[in-house]
Amino acid sequence: MAYTNQELLQAIRSFQARLTQILPTDQAQGLEARLQAALVHIDEPGQQPEAIAQALEAIRLFPAGRDELNAELVRLAGLRKGDRLRTKLVDIAGDGGAIRPGERVVCPVDPTHLKKRLRIKGERCPQHNVELIEESSLLPSDPTT
Repeated sequence: MAYTNQELLQAIRSFQARLTQILPTDQAQGLEARLQAALVHIDEPGQQPEAIAQALEAIRLFPAGRDELNAELVRLAGLRKGDRLRTKLVDIAGDGGAIRPGERVVCPVDPTHLKKRLRIKGERCPQHNVELIEESSLLPSDPTT
């Protein structure tokens, strides 16, 4: 499921406000510094996609943060928990390179702009500088939906 930049930014800001409730203090402080650095130029023309990609990359390093932001995105999108699709945040979180060359991959920030077969393990999107994810991971996680 693709989210708009506004939805992603809203979820990141909501998550950022609750950091100390989600992560231990030292981790929360470190992630807060990374998020502030990533979002410093968020209002500059053309910088929003890159700033959001950097913020998502910072959050993906913390499993509790990924889960919390994922829940926030699902809530913002108005999806019912039973119909929940795997969001791109979960896909970004991934397992760090388990995709084998030859599999179809997409950009997790905007799956519509890049679709191709993976040539090199760990390949990144040239526009957003994030690791590509399996295209199949964007399908519903429950085959009955």
